[in-house]
Amino acid sequence: MENYEMGKKLGEGGFGQVYLATDKSSGKKVAIKLLSVLDHPLSPHMMNKEIEALAKLKHRHIVKLYRWFPFPKKHQIVLVMEYLEGGELY
Repeated sequence: MENYEMGKKLGEGGFGQVYLATDKSSGKKVAIKLLSVLDHPLSPHMMNKEIEALAKLKHRHIVKLYRWFPFPKKHQIVLVMEYLEGGELY
């Protein structure tokens, strides 16, 4: 997490929160989703498999997943994703 400067909260759902952040090495804005491992109905192993599948998806209508990693101190998985300006899909 030391590679990112966390900004404002963009949203929250049943399994985690999404924040605007800046990648300190590139200056690029990203969205960081913090998934709670403890509150998720899938086992950590199944969560990893779902995230790996998401990482392989490449389509102009799907938000890109740049990287992901565990954050064991907080019992979370961190997803670093493409940040798209303009608000919600609605």
